Amino acid sequence: MRYTIMRLRVAGILFCMCVLYNTASAQTVQPLFFIERTLNANIVCYDAQLNNNGLLDPEEPVSGYWLMKAEDGRRESLTFIERTTAYGISVKPYVNPGEYLLTIVSFKDRPIRVFVNDGIVRAEMNINGGPAFLERVFIQASGAFSRPHFIEFYGKDTRTGEERVEKVSAD
Repeated sequence: MRYTIMRLRVAGILFCMCVLYNTASAQTVQPLFFIERTLNANIVCYDAQLNNNGLLDPEEPVSGYWLMKAEDGRRESLTFIERTTAYGISVKPYVNPGEYLLTIVSFKDRPIRVFVNDGIVRAEMNINGGPAFLERVFIQASGAFSRPHFIEFYGKDTRTGEERVEKVSAD
């Protein structure tokens, strides 16, 4: 009996240590921006992954996934085809330490700088001729596998905070 109680205590201590370790090394997630489309209410979300020091995680600084708002609101991974032809991302270190250059497969000519500033993660890109913090992208398309008619980028000017919008024809 005494031996069993001792084993339970040791098991409890080990369990608590594992929980504390996993909590201390857990990542924090901050939303960066999202893509919405005319096809339905589902959106593709891009989140920054921060380590316990508040810096972008060098292993996976940004992740992308579906938020199935047209259905039950669940989170769903991007499929292989979606990652390779439309919404997938590549992320590589940028000029300054802790900064990354994000490229979305379908917007390869529109690089996005991702960085942390005063504890806030920013996704910065050129919108309508000037630097802006990207908030969302809207894609006008007539079908799931059709070429978009146009793409709109929405953000806030990095200096003034004024809204910036740029409509790009994809035809």
